[in-house]
Amino acid sequence: MIRRAVAASLLAVAACLLGGCVIIQSTAWEQQEIVGDMRVTVTVCASGNSAVHPGCPITGNSGQFAGSGSVQLLLAVRLPSGVEGLPGTLAAVPAPAPPATGEVVLRPSPTYEAALQAAVPAPVGSRWVGYMSDPYTYAAGASGTAAQAAALSFDLRLPRTADGSPFFGPLPIQPVVGVRFAGSGDQPQRPVECGESPYSFDSGTVCIDSPAQIVIDSPIQIPTRDFGIVAGSATASPGQTVQIPFGVRGAGALPDGLTASLAAATTVPAATAAPSQGSAPLANGSDTRITVAVAIPRDAGPGVHDVTLTGWLDNGQARVGTARLTVRDRQPPKLTALRVKPRQLRPATRRKPRRGANVSFQLSEPAQVAGTVQRCARFAKVRRGGRTRRTNRCVRYRTLRGRIAHTGVLGANRLRFNGRLRGRALKRGSYRLTLLATDAAGNRGGPVRTTFKVRR
Repeated sequence: MIRRAVAASLLAVAACLLGGCVIIQSTAWEQQEIVGDMRVTVTVCASGNSAVHPGCPITGNSGQFAGSGSVQLLLAVRLPSGVEGLPGTLAAVPAPAPPATGEVVLRPSPTYEAALQAAVPAPVGSRWVGYMSDPYTYAAGASGTAAQAAALSFDLRLPRTADGSPFFGPLPIQPVVGVRFAGSGDQPQRPVECGESPYSFDSGTVCIDSPAQIVIDSPIQIPTRDFGIVAGSATASPGQTVQIPFGVRGAGALPDGLTASLAAATTVPAATAAPSQGSAPLANGSDTRITVAVAIPRDAGPGVHDVTLTGWLDNGQARVGTARLTVRDRQPPKLTALRVKPRQLRPATRRKPRRGANVSFQLSEPAQVAGTVQRCARFAKVRRGGRTRRTNRCVRYRTLRGRIAHTGVLGANRLRFNGRLRGRALKRGSYRLTLLATDAAGNRGGPVRTTFKVRR
């Protein structure tokens, strides 16, 4: 199920420096799994004359003849901006040995990237990733010795789309290779400078030995395979079962008969999630519509939750689509622990503005609190010993004009009541305070009451 393609660099040409020619001999790639990372291997070779050291072309960008010496290999890859995964170092042991002199190690080189971007700007949506090796002693070897070659491999992570769609290839990449002379007095970490032309030998450096300039603008198009899950969204109320849409999509030359097993889950507490079918076929351009049914409990609180649909291949590779489920607020705020302290108050005046009382209560969520005040208009009476007496139990209240308003927060709340409504002091008597909380979604809690007295 894995395809391998090797692009021999028939158009690649050599550049021969004081330290040797360096050429992209071939670029190979393979998707090691059904989908996922792409492993790319760039094989470079170094030789000054293919007749003396067979294996590398003899023509080059710089026209310099190769000799032996200490060099630094330059390697860069132009990639789409969303592609990640290149390692911190690249390493290979050139062959044949002899005359190879050990491992060549390349490390990230921001100055090489900047030099290439200035000389050969990457198109919009792409970037250069550059490496430079530690100094390496190149020895051409005796006549007839094969040109030295090193295979440098790295994995490229296919870019993920924002909506979960698969990556639709091909993946355009363009490797380039260069070299610079590393004399005894040169600093290995000095910035890379391309000179007037990145393709010509200048001050001991050629930034792009290979491929030829005509090839740079025509990147290698690497075929890819992928699948993804695109998620929709939904809004529902507690107690409802909602159907959330998903799309399971395939891209590239996927194996015949490939399917993805499906499973769903949600972060809504105590809720269940079930896909409309247990699997989906995958092929290039396929788009299978799936719905996930989410049964929202009646007591579910408001909020935005995830609903995920996961697709697994037989080899364990998976893709996940995440939908957003908004559960409407249908729960009224709860106002409790209403207290007026002191229970017997005196209305505030200009001379005594600190009179009044503190009203305290608890809220289960932020809410707007409205209060009304009622004055007792009739008390209950009882007849004892042939006489009728008034009790302290009020049997009829009269609502006064005026309101108390407060923006409540979650938890403990306190407001100051000065004993006045519409600027007028309450008269002496028995009163009842009623508070009503309304949350941002318009849910209104039940009225909560407590009594107090006014004395003058």
